[in-house]
Amino acid sequence: MKTRQKAREDVRPKSSSRTGHGTIFLTFAHELIDEYHFIEQSKSWSEAQQYCREHFTDLATIQREEDLSRVHIPAGQVAWIGLHDDPAAWFKVMTNASNSWRWSVTGATSPGGFQNWNTADPDKWSGKEACVIIADSKWIDILCPINAHCLCFKVQEGVKQFILVSNYSRTWLGCQSMCRQNYQDLAQIESAEENQAAMTASAGVAYAWIGLYRNIWLWSDLSNSSFRNWKLGSPNNMDNNEHCVLMNEDGLMEDDTCSEPQSFVCHEGTLNMIGPWTLLGLRTREWNVYMSVDASAEEYCPDSELMFAVKQRRSVLQTQMRIQTDLDLSDAAVSEQLLKLLQERLQEKIPGTDFKLRWSKAPEKKDSA
Repeated sequence: MKTRQKAREDVRPKSSSRTGHGTIFLTFAHELIDEYHFIEQSKSWSEAQQYCREHFTDLATIQREEDLSRVHIPAGQVAWIGLHDDPAAWFKVMTNASNSWRWSVTGATSPGGFQNWNTADPDKWSGKEACVIIADSKWIDILCPINAHCLCFKVQEGVKQFILVSNYSRTWLGCQSMCRQNYQDLAQIESAEENQAAMTASAGVAYAWIGLYRNIWLWSDLSNSSFRNWKLGSPNNMDNNEHCVLMNEDGLMEDDTCSEPQSFVCHEGTLNMIGPWTLLGLRTREWNVYMSVDASAEEYCPDSELMFAVKQRRSVLQTQMRIQTDLDLSDAAVSEQLLKLLQERLQEKIPGTDFKLRWSKAPEKKDSA
């Protein structure tokens, strides 16, 4: 124990009054890069999801086009990935799920869960209907780029008022922008009484946009990735029963019936455990660089390990490493040279990751009066 303590003392930077001796904090971000695993077992989408969660992290999430080069699906085959759209979250229900219906003005569902769907709706026709019109008091999901009149609302003296803008028609997004500029937002309808008032206001037209919308496709791990690479003609929601997504060897996606047995692709986030001296390799007489993870630590631990990844996939880790050196870090050229060297060492030790480094000086301590 004493030998161990002596070893720590030997490498700990001694306090010094020499010019240029100082401490600086380094903040970096590291995006965890996943590994993809093609599993050649025939399973439904939900079975594949369970398998991936038990053996890896989850069904594959694709963040960007570059990820496709690391997903290896054999030629002529298709495989489940994590993209899906569970009808239990949106079919004639108002839930708190991420792909459920929500109102433009709040970005949330109605607390009371009021709804007034047309008999056959919502049906997600063509796999793309994510916005809602009101027609003869009933709600119908249709394609958001279609032009329709705008039914706006505002609250005046505690009373909700519906206003039809009937002199022109716009897409759902166009109406949302116009309503926000001139009133409060697209119509929010949360009761049978409000639905009747909205119908009365829009009686002069066949149908009009209201503020209901949803995000159709979600990733199994709830990632917010917006990457989509649909095959021509997809999604199409054939027979109103295709709510899960397959991908082929070219990275093209198509919707299919979730119960269909298929191969699948899992992803796995890697935890990289790297000792600071192994990482930096800067413990030399010329540089004399010391570091620790915790900026508030009373002593430096050169044999401790730094964790550059976290359990949640794709998260960005921001942390601080304390750097202490005999170099004059007030010299911009010197600090930039050290930053460049740190960047190069990180890329060498963990290739394929996206490190962003910057210097952030510690706040100066004020002398007590």
